[in-house]
Amino acid sequence: MTAGDWREGHRLLAERIARLPAIVRDAARDADASLDLGVTGIRRLATTGIGSSEAQARLLAHLVAEHTALPARFLPPSALLAPGPGCAEDALVVFSQGLSPNAQLALTHAARWRRVVAATAVTDAGRLAPLRARGVTVVQFAGEGEFGTLVRVIGPLTGSLCALQLARAFGVEIPLPHDRLAAAVAQAPAATAGVTSTVLAAPLALVASGAYAELISNLRRKILEGMLRPMPPVWDPLELAHGPFQQAFAAPATFLALTRPDAAEEQPLLARLEAMLEPQRHALVRLPASLPMPLCLFEHEMQLNALLLSDLESRAIDQVRWPGRSREPPLYDVSSLPIGRRMAAHVWPEVAALVAQGCRTAVLPLGSTEQHGPHLPLDTDTVIGDALAERLCAEVGDALACPTLPVGCASEHLAFPGTLHLEPATLVAVLRDTVRALGRHGISRVFLFSAHGGNAEPLRAALPELRRACAPVAVDAFTDLRRLTEVLHAESEACGIPPASAGHHAGETETSMLLAVDPAQVRSDALAPGLLTTAADPQRLFYPDLRANAPDGTVGDPRSADAVRGARYLRAWTGLLAEAYRREKNHVHATGTQNE
Repeated sequence: MTAGDWREGHRLLAERIARLPAIVRDAARDADASLDLGVTGIRRLATTGIGSSEAQARLLAHLVAEHTALPARFLPPSALLAPGPGCAEDALVVFSQGLSPNAQLALTHAARWRRVVAATAVTDAGRLAPLRARGVTVVQFAGEGEFGTLVRVIGPLTGSLCALQLARAFGVEIPLPHDRLAAAVAQAPAATAGVTSTVLAAPLALVASGAYAELISNLRRKILEGMLRPMPPVWDPLELAHGPFQQAFAAPATFLALTRPDAAEEQPLLARLEAMLEPQRHALVRLPASLPMPLCLFEHEMQLNALLLSDLESRAIDQVRWPGRSREPPLYDVSSLPIGRRMAAHVWPEVAALVAQGCRTAVLPLGSTEQHGPHLPLDTDTVIGDALAERLCAEVGDALACPTLPVGCASEHLAFPGTLHLEPATLVAVLRDTVRALGRHGISRVFLFSAHGGNAEPLRAALPELRRACAPVAVDAFTDLRRLTEVLHAESEACGIPPASAGHHAGETETSMLLAVDPAQVRSDALAPGLLTTAADPQRLFYPDLRANAPDGTVGDPRSADAVRGARYLRAWTGLLAEAYRREKNHVHATGTQNE
């Protein structure tokens, strides 16, 4: 198989789909287990999910609202970025198969809800620990390893079974016939045998009756993400004659009717629809389920899976290297937005509450106020330090982001007006006093890092003294400037940017990061190449005076800077910090001592 061959993704999906009957049988048995979520006395239920998880969240809200006296509704994730005081007596259930960054946004303010549940396929204890530390109850379902393709086929089914299990915990009585459900799932694709590629090539619309139309968002998404076709509308049979039919009549169109045995009124209505169509350009495809709502969802999922495989093959769609894959980060990874973990944005009772709930680590970034060439502002390192701290806290889940210290050791830039500087001893004194102050408020661990290279060596040298002076608060730090440079340059080279252009100060890498964080601050009309070097030890260019070697203050070439690459660099840097954060934390837990 050659690179870019569509058959790789087709094979992955076909293998997963073939395993689904057995997976569904086992997951249904697991879902039969009772759950005690501690939801007695809650006032309302809110659910949310992104992508395929949206369907599971909608299913749970529908079942609870229809079959219990508890008010329940689905909310889009952005509605939960800043929940108001009215949710203090409510429950929130967040569905996310892989705990995607954006799904975690909904969990940021867990402390404001009476009860929060995360339904996920993730089993990694390290990723779940921060959620549990916030008081989130984790309910798991199968599908953790389902990566490699844009569309997913396992999680939508196992997540829906989890939704049924959670519905039972909220008082919904619903049977789960394991073997019958697995058999229906295995037999469902046979109904698609006569559907040709020509039928699928026409614009698609789904037809579903009653409340079922509200529960099939993932079937629409399977056509969008799987077939890479426009997301189809969903029409109630009685709605078709009021605009949809007229709009579709003059062109080819295919109507996929999702029928079920508990909706006897569907067949006469579909017969009427069929009589309205023009056979030369229209098709009505009935996709029958043998089980009633909501179990019919599983059969319709399998039928759409069968159509998906057929369409991928006929059109050679690559599900592994999908269009736009490298351009997703700015909206896919919105969890790094400054929501919920910036200590300075809280009022003091909120900080006290977070510490009391187990958030007892503070991330303290070191920045600088110094020149960054003619195109970046003096506070570049401080802005990037804030962005990294927020991303790191979103990644680890159990920390608060302190404001970045805006002045550091920057003697190498003092020849440029505007640069401020602290002597190393002064910086260490500021850090000592800051850590001690945090300790007074219940913080038991402080993790330090610097967004300015000039702080790295003073911080490394001061760590033993800081640890002694600040005990019993544990002090950890990431100070490996060489490793950071290697990682960032590897990322830039993977994007076609040579190390000399990526640079070491105000070059492509740093300019791209600021474009990703605060693009309005980049003076694009002043972008120009600075000193280009591949020196083995670039720090020698900086000391004692960078201006002697780089008259405009730039080491690198910022002209090709790009916000999408900037987001990539920030993710790589955050990954290094998270690795160090967890390594030091685990070392203390295992030995009771800190690394010296």
